[in-house]
Amino acid sequence: MKLILRSLFCAFCIACSVIPHAKFDSSAAVASEAKGELPRTPFLRINSEMHTGWIKRIGVDRACRLLVTAGRGDKTARLWSLPENEGEKPELVRVFRHPIGPGNEGKVYAVAMSPDGRLAALGGWDVNPLQGGVGLDYVYIFDTVSGRLLQRLGGLSNVIHHLAFSLDGHYLVAGLHSNHGVRVWDVASWTLVGKDSQYNGDIYGAAFDDLGRLYTVSYDGKLRRYSPPFKRAAHLQPDKIVETTAGKYPLSLSIHPTGDRLAVGFKESPAVAIYDTGNLKRLFIADTNTKFSKKTGSTAVTWSMDGKTLFAALSPTEDVGPKTLQIWDEKGQQKAADTTLRLSPVGSVVHMLPCGSNVAMAANGAFGLLDPDGKRRQWRDQEAAILSRDKGQEGGLLISRDGSRVRFGLEHGGKNPVLFDLEGERLVRAKGTSDDLFKADTTSLKVTDWEYSQYPKLNGDQLMLEDNESAVSLAVAPSKKLFVLGTTWRLHAFDRSGNELWIDPVTKRAIPAQSAVLGLNISNDGRLFVAAYSDGTIRWHRLSDGKELLALFVHSKDMRWIAWTPTGYYMASVGGEDLIGWHVNRGWRQAADFFPVHRFRKQFHRPDIVKRVLKTLDEESAIKEAGVERDAISEILPPVVTLHNLRDGSDFFAETIEVEYSVRSPSGLKVTKLVVRSNGVIVGQRQFDTDTELGKRLRMRVRLLPRDTLLSLKAYAGTQVSVAETVSLKWTGKAPVEAPVKPMLFALVIGINYEGKTSALNWAAQDAIDMVEKLKSQPVGEKGLYRDVDIRSLINGQATKHNIITEMKRLYVDMTVEQRRSEGKSEDTVIVFFSGHGLLGGGRKSRRFFLIPADAESILPESYAISEDTLLDYIDELPGRKVLMIDACRAGSVIKGLPKANIASFANAVADLGVYVFASTASGDLSIECDGKKNGCFTEAVLEGLSGEADKFPLFDFTNTGELDTYLDGRVWQLSGYRHTAVSGKSKPFRHFYIAGHD
Repeated sequence: MKLILRSLFCAFCIACSVIPHAKFDSSAAVASEAKGELPRTPFLRINSEMHTGWIKRIGVDRACRLLVTAGRGDKTARLWSLPENEGEKPELVRVFRHPIGPGNEGKVYAVAMSPDGRLAALGGWDVNPLQGGVGLDYVYIFDTVSGRLLQRLGGLSNVIHHLAFSLDGHYLVAGLHSNHGVRVWDVASWTLVGKDSQYNGDIYGAAFDDLGRLYTVSYDGKLRRYSPPFKRAAHLQPDKIVETTAGKYPLSLSIHPTGDRLAVGFKESPAVAIYDTGNLKRLFIADTNTKFSKKTGSTAVTWSMDGKTLFAALSPTEDVGPKTLQIWDEKGQQKAADTTLRLSPVGSVVHMLPCGSNVAMAANGAFGLLDPDGKRRQWRDQEAAILSRDKGQEGGLLISRDGSRVRFGLEHGGKNPVLFDLEGERLVRAKGTSDDLFKADTTSLKVTDWEYSQYPKLNGDQLMLEDNESAVSLAVAPSKKLFVLGTTWRLHAFDRSGNELWIDPVTKRAIPAQSAVLGLNISNDGRLFVAAYSDGTIRWHRLSDGKELLALFVHSKDMRWIAWTPTGYYMASVGGEDLIGWHVNRGWRQAADFFPVHRFRKQFHRPDIVKRVLKTLDEESAIKEAGVERDAISEILPPVVTLHNLRDGSDFFAETIEVEYSVRSPSGLKVTKLVVRSNGVIVGQRQFDTDTELGKRLRMRVRLLPRDTLLSLKAYAGTQVSVAETVSLKWTGKAPVEAPVKPMLFALVIGINYEGKTSALNWAAQDAIDMVEKLKSQPVGEKGLYRDVDIRSLINGQATKHNIITEMKRLYVDMTVEQRRSEGKSEDTVIVFFSGHGLLGGGRKSRRFFLIPADAESILPESYAISEDTLLDYIDELPGRKVLMIDACRAGSVIKGLPKANIASFANAVADLGVYVFASTASGDLSIECDGKKNGCFTEAVLEGLSGEADKFPLFDFTNTGELDTYLDGRVWQLSGYRHTAVSGKSKPFRHFYIAGHD
């Protein structure tokens, strides 16, 4: 029975954001699930800072300092710090990762936070352990300070829709799906103290008043009240139960701060009904604007904390249309004009809670605080592209003849269009239309009633969908022999007679979709189709059977992107590698591990495989052609570092502090060392000679400068490096008696014209000469940023491979000596600047970046060029705050037959070391030389920025890394005649620092 209910429940699961788990491990996952075991297979997941689908529920602490969100589709809950200042955005504190499985298993529909903010509860559609043939669901309790998974409560007999703590934090209630009712636990002992299964509908609203009484509303049309005390495992019996008459499906409720009344909102009615909590009699219905039809629901209601204001969010019941905020006084009289919420019109998920003098709201994929007038104060918009369109809207998803280029909008309705070019490995702003891009054919066959409808038709005959499944998108094949229909949770293919073509032999159903299929288009060659999903992804599928071949995710705010195959081979922009990663379950009662894909860069960064997939229409064939021997992710997982005694915002008042940490190796790889950095500078190291110390709490004393510090710990196991465990520490000690020691500026500047060669450049050497002059002119001493500068250069014939490597070694020695001389009291800065050629090489099995020195003669990169790995090793050893500026490959492919250098992977690898990297271009575009300026356009922009043009606060006469980044983004685009733009990369989190002074 539960499986049937789960199938029906899918109607409410539009934004799923599921990525198939690794193909080469999938059989193990299926076998584990069949035995009732937790899948141990790593799962690929989207890893944008924000949720990729709808935020179903939120929870806030009593002080309104912390907020937790439920990501229904991305299978996470996220903890946010709420800022005090208006206009600032909530900041992500941590991601709660519970055990997940394939498909729907692990989706989070409900969250709650304890009043003191120490506990976060989450639940939803759990991993199915198949106990006694029945799937069970659990509530997971996390410690918000450490992120540890503390408890797993259950198993419950169905999906969890709602969670709430009592006002005193003593109890936790869960509202379940269908007729499975409510459960109540005692928080002190986590024992079940109440259960009522006498329901006949879903429960989306439950709350406690200040007397400890529990109120619930259910889709069975009833409002119930339970009074304490709650007893161990006792059957809960409501002491009062009434029918709701203002609407059929009560969805939300909020209790007035005085406890004498409560408000109820409804799924299918704009009415908001106010009830007396003593006798549950309806007192009145709020003065709802009569313009709202019966197809509008008051999907979220809440009182303000002072009880003077009542808020309700009104949403269309058909999930398409504007959302409206209504505001009343405590007597239900309209207090302010209706406010149309600035949200995607697709979706109706809204949840609200009181939060200080404001209201916390989650609406579709966004959340934040609204003031008493309904205006945004602190807000986070969704970061995934909103790939939806209005009903009947033309265009939207355009593709090239072979599907390798795709044009789509990052905002609803196709606004803010971009073009992704797979072969060019780039994403650019789309300008106008193009004759070689085609819209989907939706008219060649007589398919009707397919836009946001449960009853699509072919030639007047209804096509068979599942109950509550709605058609959303359509594309007819060029042959006119079949068409693809995208729905809220499946992909269907029908022939021209209405016969279903893609049927799973096991489930006997159409292919499950990753989330709602908002757009479709079939390539003109009839080989594949492209689908736009509500989780913000674009995915390519084989037309013959619907099999997924490739996926693309674009960050809508900064246009970082990553494209990947089902088993994890990828290509990415600078900074795009952390947009997906591997989720690894650790057990039923432990938080899962998560590893961004850049941890496996050497094995899985394979643009060549990504490109081949669309040509072969089969990932296995593409991998075979590339000559790759695949590594199982579970065998190459990097170490994991846990910091035990320090948290974000911790104070320190002595220059020497103790760091307590532990290291473990999930894959069993031998851990060799741990490195501790303060603001990017190494302040401590530890070697691991044996495995006996792994998993144990260890201690290290490190010396920090008396200033706010970003402290990070990384563990190394061969070529695998852990995700940095990072905390921000606040200096609260006395100001140092001695004046702070200003940093030194070190720089190695390289510029090569390659004179006499066919690949000669005009201005690379001049770039280096001008950069040396700019850095040497830095003011030093009392008025300057630096105490002194040490600039060394290699120009044209001086820049041989031997000389470059020798100078890198000298730079390390000189910086180390200077650091010792200052007794570690300064954070020196080093800039490495290169202007010249770069290319890709290394053979079929490893496409790596190479810098070409002046003495390049051979056509084999390994014999004359400086490899990416060599550069990374030397840069990693440098002890200061590091900046790399690279203006490479300004004439495309230097040597015939070798591909143009795309430095995105190299830039990502450098940034991963804590280096701030600025590059002229990361795609295959040429890096333009500005002949009028007698510099490369990128270098010219850097010189301008360092001269003060980038300085947002000129009174300080200093430019920091963030200001330079912002300036280069627009200025290079302008100088190059809008042919390319600069890119940058940095580790996360990162503390910006001043890089240059100016007059």
